[in-house]
Amino acid sequence: LEHGLLDIPSFFCLPKRDRIVPSSCANPLISFFKKPCVIRPNTGHVGIVAGKRAKSYAWNPFIDWVQGI
Repeated sequence: LEHGLLDIPSFFCLPKRDRIVPSSCANPLISFFKKPCVIRPNTGHVGIVAGKRAKSYAWNPFIDWVQGI
C-alpha cells in the first residue's frame, strides 16, 4: 500500500495521553490516507469515549466532521 493512496473520508482521534495505543503505533496509519482529519485531544484512550469531556474532545468534532463530508 502506498502512502497517500487511500482517497476516502477518514477521521482519526488520537488522544495525547493514550497509553493503550500510543501515537507511535497510530500515527503511521494516517500516512496512508490522502486527506485525513486528525484531532489530538488532551486525554487518554478511555477519555475519548467515556470521559467527562468526551463530548467536547471527541464526539462533537466527529459529528462536525461527518456532517461536513
